[in-house]
Amino acid sequence: MKPAIYHATDLHLTWGPTAPGGSTIVRLVHDPEFHTRLCGEALVGHFAERLRRGDRDWHLVITGDITDCGSREEMELARQLLRPIWDPRLLTVVPGNHDQACNALAVFGRVFCKQHVPKTYALRTKLFRQCFGELMQSTGEFQDYELPFAKVLSRAGVVLVGVDSTQDDVRQRGEIGPEQLENLNEILSKLKYNPRFRNHAVLLALHHAREAEPETLGIEDDDELSSVIDGRVHAVLYGHAHAPDVDRGGTHNLVDANPGSIGLAEDSDPTGKEGVVQVFEYAMEAGQPAVRTVRAVEISLGQAITARQARFRKQYAPLFRPASPCGDCGGPVAPEMRYCPWCSQLSDFSHRHGYVCKDCNQPVMPGYSVCPWCRADFDEDGGRYDTGKRMSDECPACGSGVEPYHQYCPSCGATQEPPDDAHDDEPCTECNWPVDRDVYLFCPWCQEVL
Repeated sequence: MKPAIYHATDLHLTWGPTAPGGSTIVRLVHDPEFHTRLCGEALVGHFAERLRRGDRDWHLVITGDITDCGSREEMELARQLLRPIWDPRLLTVVPGNHDQACNALAVFGRVFCKQHVPKTYALRTKLFRQCFGELMQSTGEFQDYELPFAKVLSRAGVVLVGVDSTQDDVRQRGEIGPEQLENLNEILSKLKYNPRFRNHAVLLALHHAREAEPETLGIEDDDELSSVIDGRVHAVLYGHAHAPDVDRGGTHNLVDANPGSIGLAEDSDPTGKEGVVQVFEYAMEAGQPAVRTVRAVEISLGQAITARQARFRKQYAPLFRPASPCGDCGGPVAPEMRYCPWCSQLSDFSHRHGYVCKDCNQPVMPGYSVCPWCRADFDEDGGRYDTGKRMSDECPACGSGVEPYHQYCPSCGATQEPPDDAHDDEPCTECNWPVDRDVYLFCPWCQEVL
């Protein structure tokens, strides 16, 4: 069986906290999509697991927008995430408009996200080549070509041609340009007249869509591109539109395919059935230069979430009282957390603790005047709790005892400052309490998506 080609797109990996309120570029310019870092972990984890089993019968193509703002921090994050499968024989990328960010995206990254985004398009292009150039190198008789590049995947019976369709412009439209079109024509001519490639399918990978609707997502010189590839390319792999689409038509049954962004929709539960990453699988026609099928493959986020929960147990569980399974998703939730960090549901400890707040079901102690989690008043006749002996800190407003993760003083209800603990990240942009975006999916204190 020939190795299959897999296609993912629009990872939009974001480094650290972003704009006020936690908004990322992808949330601002597209339908809201979340947990892109987790989805990237699931995508890489799936293929890394296949490698561990000795399975190398695959090649993954990522058609751009690997990062969100095209910053050095995001590219370093992407390289780290892709490291388990970083092999030019198994992985190919092309840049997207977010990777070589237009001026508007670059300014957003620098000003709002405090990231290191190069100030000119030329430098942004250079940065992407520095970070990902190894995955964009031509092979064999095409080594003289830098853009487009051409990889010969002999075992798969495929020649993969990668094009840079980005341009330095506020608009989202792409452009190939005369130089790339000329080189592309030369590459395709060599493929057509070389008997070695008679039975190889030619796949073109780029970020922007051909004949896109709306036109703002398309390519300026699409007519010129079509005249070059018609009859000589068997499939065009693209992204950008954030909507899955497959079109089989045109000359020689040309396939245009976009698996859509890997990010989750706003109302998706990462721990539920919607918690999947979609990629396309392309199967080649045996003995013929053609794509037989395009199949959507769903990769569960479960393994990636389990890995994060394991990191939580190792790194952060010792900060809290013993965690209990979330009643909704089963993930570990500490009694000090008001919300589940895996599914964002309000924590309910009513079945695990003898005394809980009637308003929020968080564990409390008899004698509290105020719930330290939701500030609800108590009228139980339990007397004043002996905070001096049993609590580790003092309320700055009244001097009564508080615990590090009390959001309100249980005696006077005064708002407490966030604790200075071992969480290895900048605080939540919404509530300023400590979080770790490499571990939590939601803020355990305010429910904000991370």
